[in-house]
Amino acid sequence: MKNKSNYVGGFTLVEMMVVLSIMAILASFVYPSYADYVARAKAVEAFTEIEKIQSKIKQYYLDNNTLNNCCTDNSFSETKNFNIEVTLGVKALESNAEDFQVVLSSKKLSSSDKPELSYKITNSGGEYLYETLSLPNNWVMNNNCWVYNKQGDCYEK
Repeated sequence: MKNKSNYVGGFTLVEMMVVLSIMAILASFVYPSYADYVARAKAVEAFTEIEKIQSKIKQYYLDNNTLNNCCTDNSFSETKNFNIEVTLGVKALESNAEDFQVVLSSKKLSSSDKPELSYKITNSGGEYLYETLSLPNNWVMNNNCWVYNKQGDCYEK
């Protein structure tokens, strides 16, 4: 019979391997859902940012009746998670028409990566065109709207 004072408690290697295996299996089920959740949250953040920019440009146009000198101060160049490119159209510069394009792309992890999310809004003569330029790999692409989930559903304004 063993002396209880000399007994050292602990887990065996087999017990540890079983626990690690169970944790790995659970993680393999949870990670795809988590990654999709993060991508959907980024999409909503992108819509919010691009709509704020659109509102600022519209307000500038209403205040000045032109888009000349709008967006020249690089105030729209980037946010924490997105790079932003604002382009004024020829109509905006020549005839004072409300004509602009905003492209918002998620920041890349490295220079070789394509942006995970990229959206564009174009206003030409008061008509708005909403486009999705890039999405995560497992999402369904729809170029005629802003896609906000992997099923390819369109964001409705």
